[in-house]
Amino acid sequence: MSIEHYNQPQYLEEVLKYCNYVFTIIFVIEALLKLVAFGFHRFFKDRWNQLDVGIVALSIMGITLEELKMKAALPINPTIIRIMRVLRIARVLKLLKMAKGMRALLDTVMQALPQVGNLGLLFMLLFFIYAALGVELFGKLGQSHTPQSEKTTHTLVSMLQRKVV
Repeated sequence: MSIEHYNQPQYLEEVLKYCNYVFTIIFVIEALLKLVAFGFHRFFKDRWNQLDVGIVALSIMGITLEELKMKAALPINPTIIRIMRVLRIARVLKLLKMAKGMRALLDTVMQALPQVGNLGLLFMLLFFIYAALGVELFGKLGQSHTPQSEKTTHTLVSMLQRKVV
């Protein structure tokens, strides 16, 4: 993927396409062998195997979308194909299985993600409250044809008057 560049020759595009096919076939064979060796239930119990299946599915989907675009069988937005190409970077995550320190760090991050989601929801609630407060305070202000500095002063004064009254 790092070889791709603007105005690249046609032969380089062909080489990269066939390399993508070869690596996808290798990943499919690896996933199938692991599925047969571990069995269905035990295979999908491990998160790394789930990641492998996801990478294989994304790779196959990317190849399929590229081929459909080349044959013009379906009108496909080129952005979708570019996104599928970017998702090939997930193949690098397969190397993390071998690095114990990185794997421990990634496991820690994965365990912290639910709390990050809860924190995000809390911030979203906070933003909603402030948005409702802003609409309540500033929603009834009229628009005048005065310079910006006078508008700011008028808005601030009217806000303070509403709070006092």
